[in-house]
Amino acid sequence: MGARSLFSKSLIWAIPLALLTFAPTPAFPHGSLSMDDDICVLKVGRYVVHFAGYQPLDKKDMSRLTEFCEDIPAVGKTFVVLDLVDPELRKMPIAVRVVQDLGPTNEEAGPVVFEMPKESHPTGTFSYNYTFDKPGKFVGVITAGADTDEITARFPFSVGQPKNNSWSLALYIAAAIAAAIGLIMVALSSHNKVLDKSGLQ
Repeated sequence: MGARSLFSKSLIWAIPLALLTFAPTPAFPHGSLSMDDDICVLKVGRYVVHFAGYQPLDKKDMSRLTEFCEDIPAVGKTFVVLDLVDPELRKMPIAVRVVQDLGPTNEEAGPVVFEMPKESHPTGTFSYNYTFDKPGKFVGVITAGADTDEITARFPFSVGQPKNNSWSLALYIAAAIAAAIGLIMVALSSHNKVLDKSGLQ
């Protein structure tokens, strides 16, 4: 088997590897909310809050729930549980507000769809529920501390919307293919130069 044939076969493996290497990963910003070891973590200043959301699998049976983190998968009854990890945070009054998302420059200017007034939670755990009647984008705002010394966490999220945009996915695939072709062209050029010098061409 010739050197050119061996190199051509190697390209069969190079193409999918290049696609995996260069394919961009979609990023969905969630502000203070992130995943850490399969736990949804919310940062309020320097304090940590564990966040968990639940929705009924069946609207007729509220006892069967599905758990989610970050974006809410569907409209309907939604339960949220917050665990205050830091003892200092359990001593502070905490307020929760959800507003419609009007864009990054108007995070708190949208209409308020849900509000929980300030209250301390010495046990470290509290919950609330709300029924989202239509899909859309929202911003959750958690405020802790006294009025003169407040700390705030904001996290955008969506309700009942697909996570991936088809146009964005198409662009990601096109970029990955272009990167793979570029890598292969460079490899072919280098390979041909080596064959020319060695007289194997």
